[in-house]
Amino acid sequence: MSDQQNLSQYIAASKAQGIPEEKIKTDLLAAGWKEEVISPYFIIAPVQATQPEKSTQVAQQPTQMIQSEQVTQPGSGKKKIVSIIVGTAIGIAVLGGATYAYTAGLIPFIGGALYTQENLVSGIAQKIGQIDSASYAAKLNIYVEDREEDAEPFVLERSLELKTQYAKDVELAEGIEEILRSLSWDYQESYPETLSKIFDSTNSYLNVKEEFITENNIQYKKTTEGYELSFSFETQQAVDSLKNGWSSDEMQFNNKQVTLNQESYSLYLPDRLPKTYFEELSDMTQYISPEFTVTAQIAAKSTPVVEGQPWEWQARLSGEGDLGDLTYKVDLEARKKGEDYYFIINNLPSLLSGFLPEKGQWIKVSAKDDLAASSMGLIDTKELQEFGEEFKEQRAAVVDFLKIATRTADEVGVFQIINEPKKEKIGDRNLYRYELKLNGDNLVEYYDRMLAEIDSDERLGDFKELLDPEIRNQLNSPEFVKTLEYYNKNNTITVWVDSNGFPVRVANKIRIVPSDEIVNLNNKQVIFETILELNDINTPIEIELPKEAIDYEEAFGVNSDLQNMGSDASLKSSLSNMRVEIELAAYDADFNATAAFPVGVCSKKEGTLFGIDSIYEQIEGMVEYTDESIMCAANVGLRADYAISALLASDIDYSWCVDSTGSSKEILGTIDGPKC
Repeated sequence: MSDQQNLSQYIAASKAQGIPEEKIKTDLLAAGWKEEVISPYFIIAPVQATQPEKSTQVAQQPTQMIQSEQVTQPGSGKKKIVSIIVGTAIGIAVLGGATYAYTAGLIPFIGGALYTQENLVSGIAQKIGQIDSASYAAKLNIYVEDREEDAEPFVLERSLELKTQYAKDVELAEGIEEILRSLSWDYQESYPETLSKIFDSTNSYLNVKEEFITENNIQYKKTTEGYELSFSFETQQAVDSLKNGWSSDEMQFNNKQVTLNQESYSLYLPDRLPKTYFEELSDMTQYISPEFTVTAQIAAKSTPVVEGQPWEWQARLSGEGDLGDLTYKVDLEARKKGEDYYFIINNLPSLLSGFLPEKGQWIKVSAKDDLAASSMGLIDTKELQEFGEEFKEQRAAVVDFLKIATRTADEVGVFQIINEPKKEKIGDRNLYRYELKLNGDNLVEYYDRMLAEIDSDERLGDFKELLDPEIRNQLNSPEFVKTLEYYNKNNTITVWVDSNGFPVRVANKIRIVPSDEIVNLNNKQVIFETILELNDINTPIEIELPKEAIDYEEAFGVNSDLQNMGSDASLKSSLSNMRVEIELAAYDADFNATAAFPVGVCSKKEGTLFGIDSIYEQIEGMVEYTDESIMCAANVGLRADYAISALLASDIDYSWCVDSTGSSKEILGTIDGPKC
């Protein structure tokens, strides 16, 4: 049905309800309809005769039907009744058609918008904070389709000046790389007081001269930990390239200045300017076939977080794909009911199944199974429990951050509503649809205000890494402006809210246009779509207990011996590494233990061998194979005697033990002193 037909039916239905023409016209204009489009529908011949009193048994009719009642002819009684019946039927049909068009979103809804440009994002965030329980579904769709007429690959022209500056940055990085190599290889015991020391005759392999330091204003300083080496690039692209591959412990950034230290072992820049986000996406499509289709969905729901009560949840991961020469299907589900966890494999490629239990069978994992499950590296209920506790602790902070972020986004105007909201029916729900775009003009102000908010509230400190201050310097660059323009052209953001204002569906659809050099996708485009849906908001949620679930040990049955052998091998290897670490961190460092560690479960006791960070980290790493069954003992003094044992997964009546005498063997039970 065309827009003109929808408009005609809407106007007819409104008139049938007795709504004045001026009111109908005003509402349509406010909803975005053009004057020249709607005017013809209001050119109606005036009524010549005085209208008779309407029958109270008949609903208000369109003008044409009212006029038909004014003519009295012989034998017209039956005709009048027929006219009334037909008129009523036509009115119902018109109303029905208009209602369908209205609820289906074919015409804009008139008034009643829940959110405006000024409060859309913050209003939705406020509603999110009111959600105590819900069911969620996150969907991903990637597919190839015919290229649309306005679709074109992203091409960003870089100036010769920028290319020249970046080439100088590459030369600088190559020289710094040689200096780092010299500092790492020739000065492991003690770093030089000045950088000029590395240019003596013994380091003739260096391809850079001493003048390189002054020409590039390289600053060097010896520190108690090692050294600091600082220099500056000419381009932001060089800085961004390094940021993608280095941690803050190895490299520090201050605008375009870079500071390295003794942990920085290498420095590399690509020979050409790094590609932008859209250019990289385009390049990735060369590995996609024209038949490529991937769908994935994670559906989950949880009970409210209530102090003193178990937090219960269920989640399901499903998906399928056609990669051109390979198709697959995946369907996995997990639940937490009470303090127990349940898992089921509904569908999984046989190639990935390995030692996993048969499909369609629920597996129960409880606290008593934790040792066996985590020793296999398949299921770690301890990590799941820790995740649940962390989620409950962080939920309030996340909600607060979200409120601040979205309130600020509204006040600054980061998102812009690009079309009039529409009422749309999805499934059995009538929803309000908002289409948005990113407003790049206000991103600098948004960054500044968000950084100020985070700095003023210590509870939000963990969120600062989400807002890289260095990005702010790029937001007004010509490169960013063009990228944002292309992003808004090829990306759609759509939000649906229900009648209570809760966001129930958010979709982001991005169009990736392959380069013309990618022949296999000639005249094609790739769609990358993500969808988040919320249902059952603040309604009672019950996590059902899976039927006919079997215990973990029963499920893995015939495979358990082989799996336990693998766990035992990993445990023995970890204990061997423990002996090496004690030699390096304690004996070689002349560590003098001031306290003994009596036989017991290993813990980080100060003054003992096991109080040394690196040694205790090794012990913690073994927990995934043996849970809390690691036993330790150690004496006092230099090169203190020690012994460590851990239960074997294959038979928990036995342990593997290592000690300071060099023993590495199996023992019955656990250690009873600092010797196997």
